[in-house]
Amino acid sequence: MENLPKFLLQILEQFRIKNLIFWLSDLIVFLFKPKKFIKRFFRQKIKNQIIQLVFYTGILLLTYLIFFSFTDYLPVFRMFYMILLLTVPFVIINSFSFFVLHRKKFNLWKVFSFVYLSLTIFIIPSLILLKFFFLTENFSFVFFSNLCFVIALLYIMFFIWNTFSKSSIRIIGGYILNIIGLNLLFLVMGLVMRDPYSKLSSFDPIINEYNEYGKNIMNIRGKPYSLVEKTNMLDQTVVQGINFIDNDTLIHYDNAGLIIFRDNLRNNIKYIDSIKPALIFNRNKEIFSDLLMYSEVINDYFDTSPNSNYLIDEVVYISEIDSTVLMRKKEFIIEDKYFFHLDNYNKKLEELLDAIEYSTHPFIIYDFLLAPLKWSIDYFGIKTEEVRLFVQ
Repeated sequence: MENLPKFLLQILEQFRIKNLIFWLSDLIVFLFKPKKFIKRFFRQKIKNQIIQLVFYTGILLLTYLIFFSFTDYLPVFRMFYMILLLTVPFVIINSFSFFVLHRKKFNLWKVFSFVYLSLTIFIIPSLILLKFFFLTENFSFVFFSNLCFVIALLYIMFFIWNTFSKSSIRIIGGYILNIIGLNLLFLVMGLVMRDPYSKLSSFDPIINEYNEYGKNIMNIRGKPYSLVEKTNMLDQTVVQGINFIDNDTLIHYDNAGLIIFRDNLRNNIKYIDSIKPALIFNRNKEIFSDLLMYSEVINDYFDTSPNSNYLIDEVVYISEIDSTVLMRKKEFIIEDKYFFHLDNYNKKLEELLDAIEYSTHPFIIYDFLLAPLKWSIDYFGIKTEEVRLFVQ
């Protein structure tokens, strides 16, 4: 310890139990009484302020390390980089607003500290909630995790003005300027980020996994409805066809279409069997398991004689010359029991999509804050790429 540089020794001296307990209790103060926290925080020397920021950053990185990347340090540095990346644009927005409305009391360090603290402190519970989501796959945890991000946004967009200003007019003006700044930020980023390519179509890992493996599933439009059998009475050969229902429209496929459908089923069975070990999330394991069971059951259906109780139509073709029966055409409704797993598959997939939509409800605040941008884009026909900042 004695060989350490003096400035490092001074920093380490600050990390005493007494200070650690005080800084932890200060987190509660920041959440519920940010103005009181800020007053106490900026009464300290700059050196002590930096040390306290380092402490909160350490908690954040330690949380990420423990919950997500215990053996890999690189993602931890990426997390720190992400915080800085999110901090910069909002420091610029608030600095401009304070420079315009409150130039005498404008202090870049105070703006930076408040924005950085808000992001750091609210991302900590957000990460913990995300970990619970990965353990349970319950999207309620994603909802509350996203809510933490939204609260952080409210802090760095609005509460910062309530904290640093006493004038109601300046506070309202700060709100307005920050909203304008946020819209300009998204507009500029949308104009600059012209490349629409993205490796992931969603920020949700479960639907990403489903989309990644589900894109190779082979389907025919619609849902199987009935089996059509044509029996040549002269040589007793039987040719099968199939009818599908697609949005109340009946689509008929002849024997060639049925062969393609069955080939697709067999390929899907092999493919799903091959990806099962690679699936991470239980929701997707259940979804693909139902799809596998359906493929197996419906494929077996065509290897057995149809149930005569489900005969819905029969047509007899007779020779006009000698009244010989040339062909019998029968149509059998495919029994509901063959679609049990397909219905489960569709139900679970719909539940997944509904859960994802529910988890993003906190971001409805964007619809309000970015309404001017949306109106401008629609009115002037500006082409931009979607930019999302507060996402997992």
